Amino acid sequence: MKLSDKLWILGFALIFLLLTLFYSDKRSSIAIPDKHPLDKSETKILTLDNGLDVILVSNPKYNISAASMNVKVGSLSDPKEAQGLAHFLEHMLFLGTEKYPDVEDYKMYLSNNGGYSNAYTAEDHTNYLFEVIHDAYEGALDRFSQFFISPEFNPDFTKREINAVNSEFQKNLEHDYWRMRQIKRAIYDSLHPTNHFEIGSKETLEMVDREVLLDFHKKYYSANQMSLALLSKFSIKEMENWARKYFSAINNNNAKDIEYHPVYLSEKETLRLIRVKPVKDKKELALEFPIPLDLHKYYESKPDKILSSIIGHEGKGSLLSYLKNMGLATGLGAYGSPDTPNYGSFDIFIQLTDKGVEEYINVLDYCFSYFNMLKQTGFKRYLFEEQKTVSKLEEVYADKGEGAWKAISYANNLAAYPKRIAHRVDYFYGNPDPNAYMEILSYLRPDNLLCVLSADFTDLPLTEFWYQSEYGYEEVNNKRYQDFFNPKIIKEFHLPEPNQYLPEKASLLEVTEGALEKPYVIKDNKGLKLYYSQDIEFRRPKASYIYKIYFPPKFSDLASSTLMQLYVAGVNESMNEASYPARLAGMDFSITNDSEGIKILLSGYSDSIDELLLEVIDNMKRINIPAEQFNAMKAQMIRDWKNIDLGDAYRIARENMRKIQTKYYYTNSEYANIAEKIDFIEVKKFGLELIKSGYIQGLVHGNVSEEQAVHNTELFIENLNISPIAWEDVFVQRNLDIKSGEEITSVVKSKVNNSCLWQLNYFGHNSIEDDAYSMVVGKFIESPFYLEMRTRQQLGYIVWGGGSSRKKSSYFYFIIQSGDYSADYLMQQANELIVTLPDSLSQISDEEFQTIKAGVIEKIKEKPTSIVDKAQNYFVEAFDHGGSFNRDNLLINAIDNLSKEDAVGKLKKIFEKNTKQKATVLLYAKHHTIDKNISSSFNDINKWKNKRKYY
Repeated sequence: MKLSDKLWILGFALIFLLLTLFYSDKRSSIAIPDKHPLDKSETKILTLDNGLDVILVSNPKYNISAASMNVKVGSLSDPKEAQGLAHFLEHMLFLGTEKYPDVEDYKMYLSNNGGYSNAYTAEDHTNYLFEVIHDAYEGALDRFSQFFISPEFNPDFTKREINAVNSEFQKNLEHDYWRMRQIKRAIYDSLHPTNHFEIGSKETLEMVDREVLLDFHKKYYSANQMSLALLSKFSIKEMENWARKYFSAINNNNAKDIEYHPVYLSEKETLRLIRVKPVKDKKELALEFPIPLDLHKYYESKPDKILSSIIGHEGKGSLLSYLKNMGLATGLGAYGSPDTPNYGSFDIFIQLTDKGVEEYINVLDYCFSYFNMLKQTGFKRYLFEEQKTVSKLEEVYADKGEGAWKAISYANNLAAYPKRIAHRVDYFYGNPDPNAYMEILSYLRPDNLLCVLSADFTDLPLTEFWYQSEYGYEEVNNKRYQDFFNPKIIKEFHLPEPNQYLPEKASLLEVTEGALEKPYVIKDNKGLKLYYSQDIEFRRPKASYIYKIYFPPKFSDLASSTLMQLYVAGVNESMNEASYPARLAGMDFSITNDSEGIKILLSGYSDSIDELLLEVIDNMKRINIPAEQFNAMKAQMIRDWKNIDLGDAYRIARENMRKIQTKYYYTNSEYANIAEKIDFIEVKKFGLELIKSGYIQGLVHGNVSEEQAVHNTELFIENLNISPIAWEDVFVQRNLDIKSGEEITSVVKSKVNNSCLWQLNYFGHNSIEDDAYSMVVGKFIESPFYLEMRTRQQLGYIVWGGGSSRKKSSYFYFIIQSGDYSADYLMQQANELIVTLPDSLSQISDEEFQTIKAGVIEKIKEKPTSIVDKAQNYFVEAFDHGGSFNRDNLLINAIDNLSKEDAVGKLKKIFEKNTKQKATVLLYAKHHTIDKNISSSFNDINKWKNKRKYY
């Protein structure tokens, strides 16, 4: 190399370094306060006398109260003779305690007070959660605490709930995630507890009785191994009093921390490859690298998070970008996970093309080449500083959430991290730790890898016991394997460039004294109606732009709808590489379509949102990806569409119901059939034709001026060159008009192992009164339907009943999915209960009815927790409800005026033979026989729909 060339390269490197430092210093120097001035939340962490750790979060803006309990025992502690025991015990705690023995009490109390509960069993912990309206919080805490003090473990429900666990297992039998997970467990070291069956079944739990459950509860459910999170609007003092009053009675057995051997998959000088034939048409390469370290201890430097961000990056120089360019992959995800206090893992999931499956060895080559580049490049501080800056911005300016799912994170973090930092560990960055980063990276080696290749393989020699999955396992040590240790250098690989989307400032617009935050129309002409409002509630440097483009009726047919799907997917794919850094910088966008048109949503820091809007405009005008990349994306979409018919039974039933309900609705299989015949040139031509004309509904809200909202909207329209058309000239979705006394039935034979009942009983058109009625009576219906169909009759794991009111329809829904019972039997049992609901409603006390109404009203009063959520609510109110920004108050008035007598009378009419308006989908599992007396209301749904009236 000539000296001049060397000097040129050195000069370029110096410029790049200076730019990096410039960006890093520039972006990280933003003035960010430690706490938002409007944030009135308080946090306290304490330990009760019995050793229970508690985190209390008080926030006067919380809409709902919530709690979560982390218990540091999970499925890894199942005894060999009762696999699934930890999960089964989780189920049993919901079925009565000594203080509240009624199996319905806890669920009914929460449901009637606008709340719900749930739980999950992980490998090393179990988490219980609930949320409820504020006024019912203390009563819920009293009931919740009894789970951990004196569970009943009623023998009458022990055997019955084993059926529920078995139903959950059956629900997952054809889920590729669970199937692959269990195959890997069979490969893990045989003496390690990860080599087990975690869910449980009738066979594994048949010997479990009350004594076994009590022993497990006493051994592991010790106060010193629990962490409780309480979140509410109440003061810290009040919540501390409740914590001490209701949870101090939990017994402390001084249980020791459970230790897990740090190695669950020993290193081996070989490529360990599992080939799996999935249920769905799925082409994926999954890489798992065990890490025998406690990743929790790196909470200050977060090397696993930084590494996940780099390997999962989708911009220029990334692993995914290269794989896409080579026609080998369509997607990639990377995740570092602290699985237990003793070990973790690093997982990479790559969605392959057909070519990628054939050349999976090359994909592995490129992965190790990328890892090698990371090892050679070493730790770069600017990447750490970027994440630190984003986290600091998000801690101060982002919606941190509320309710049960936020309580989970607090309880889990309190169990895993030092108390002083548990409440903000997700946002906290201390000093960088290059050594920790390099140590985790060092485990990404060929001899520390378990590789799973999923594709449509034939003649696989092995069958996994629990899920009956076909698979093959081989260990290869050849030249290709040895080459992984010294992979070739790929010049296209490089670290992510400094993020241009990080905001340079976080300034706020002034608010006029006495200003009201209510959207108002700033543009209303042929082709556009635009609402605007400035944020005065959250006072954050963020904004949201929402546009929906409606098109002429000529685009309402199946072919146009399919082309629109492909066009929108192409735009997103085209944007991905350039805009991926925006997501990392706290920006977000979505370009989606429905039967009516295309919706664009932009949200994030107002300082950077204009740049993101320009990206959207540019990519909507020209899809800038190679044809091969588009074809790979299209093939993935077709697989996904076809896979719907191999998924959850309730999802398939929902598809069929939507086909009946709405005029312009096409199923996934219809899309797949049409898409196979469409090429990239057609899609690009269609996109240009599609956006030639349209009517736009728009709303801009946040830290943005009216002038800027108008300017950016005009920029959007002018650059896309959309010619305006009147609202009367577009097509909008229409809903089926069901006649009084009519029953519509669709019978579907499926390819899956679960049957499903999906039944709707219509009663209105989403007026204020209809909506209020659906919310109140729907809330009443939830509990008796669930308790009878699931808890008592054990018909299936998935059971939902309730009310809904949307667009122009109001209805009650009844949904059951079952692997044991056919769809007609589910319908029979459901209808036997449904006809009793009016009498059941009439028998509840006036006080109970008022409690239900109060719970619903509290849910309506819940306020959006972020600028983007508020913008989306405003958009619905502006365009779905005719600009009625007072709808919530009208709903509350309608609920106040709803009497129990009127509710009962209307419910009787809804279910009576001569006045009911019912639509039912009966989906039969592949092993269930369709009753000869059951038939569909149509042979050809499209011909039938053409004769029906839609309003």
